[in-house]
Amino acid sequence: MRDKIYWPLLAFFLTLPFERLFTFDILGFTLKLPYLAGIILVVYYIVLFWKRKEKLSFPAELLPLILFIAWSFISLFWSIDPQKTFIISSMFLFMGLIFLATRSIVKKTNFNYEQAFIWLGVATAIFGFWQFFGDLNNLPQNMTGLGNAYVKGVFPFPRIHSTFMEPLYFANFLLIPLYLAIKRYSLEGKGIIEFLIIATAFFLALSRGGLIAFLISAFILIIFLLIKKERPAKIFRPLLILIPAFLIAVSLIFTFTGSSGVKAYITQSGNTVDFLSFQGSQSKNEVVRSYTIKVAIDNWQKHRLAGIGTGAFGSLPEFDWIRSEGNERQTVNSLYPEILVEEGIVGLILFLAFLAFIFFKTWRKGFHNKTAYLYSAAIILGIFIQYASFSTLYLVYIWVFLGCLSAGTE
Repeated sequence: MRDKIYWPLLAFFLTLPFERLFTFDILGFTLKLPYLAGIILVVYYIVLFWKRKEKLSFPAELLPLILFIAWSFISLFWSIDPQKTFIISSMFLFMGLIFLATRSIVKKTNFNYEQAFIWLGVATAIFGFWQFFGDLNNLPQNMTGLGNAYVKGVFPFPRIHSTFMEPLYFANFLLIPLYLAIKRYSLEGKGIIEFLIIATAFFLALSRGGLIAFLISAFILIIFLLIKKERPAKIFRPLLILIPAFLIAVSLIFTFTGSSGVKAYITQSGNTVDFLSFQGSQSKNEVVRSYTIKVAIDNWQKHRLAGIGTGAFGSLPEFDWIRSEGNERQTVNSLYPEILVEEGIVGLILFLAFLAFIFFKTWRKGFHNKTAYLYSAAIILGIFIQYASFSTLYLVYIWVFLGCLSAGTE
């Protein structure tokens, strides 16, 4: 099995960061490399299952996931935008299949997904450094890959986002290799260079949501490690790398932009872009997250049980002006209110149950058996804490990581 699928599986992992680069728009849908690679992986898994070379195991987290996806499709019957509901529900189904396929294949191959994620973190971080230095040296955006909102001049320094759409997505992805590097350094004393590179890029990205998610999840991780009576020297050893990484990031900003850049970094790290900016519009359109959450809660109160239909939030009358200008449909920009308004309390309970099963299985294995799994539980916490600041659920790398964890916690 390893000989046949190991290298294709590695190639699939290599596509995971490409959420922005090498994308193609077809019939209004953005086709990404991770989607294409995911289709191949899922087809391979289905063929194995069809030939009875693969048995479908049924971990505890699978039931709420199946019910959540099924509920998404059922919402077609009352959705205010059935077409959008079908598209987004199909994406959820696709993510679920990627979760299952990854879980099964990683389990069979003993693929070292942790090392793969660490090296992906290093590679994307290095490209982020290229963006930082390239923009400061006036390289064109088609060479740096920076978006319009993140070049120097918007802030005194460029905000890196590597191969991702925005710094918040880059930081969300980096939470995985960052914690895996922390785990390796804490428990084995290895991987200092990789850890330093990833951490420095994480701080340079200046994602408020990412920083908050990391601080909260790290605090909870430390508490559990102390309760488990792990040695304080191991628990706090990562600070020997995290503090220098932060200082390197700030020093780079100071070197190229002076004290004004450092002041902007410190004082405005909590003021990252909190609205959607629509290019091509003749007016300044700002949709603040606090407003979209209020709209979501107001509409949920009218449809408490079942919601307005999966993916249908942007079709509400409150956002007619956005659609009339030909802009992308509005989202809540916060996952949990978005699920609540679109799929009701039923959908939110099912989704949280899915996460809870994976988290507690991972935490239990880490707390009562292998300490390393506590660091993986912290990744789940970090990723889904940050989801309070955005709502794109069909990010392939997240479902791949959850599939890998599910495979390792049986």
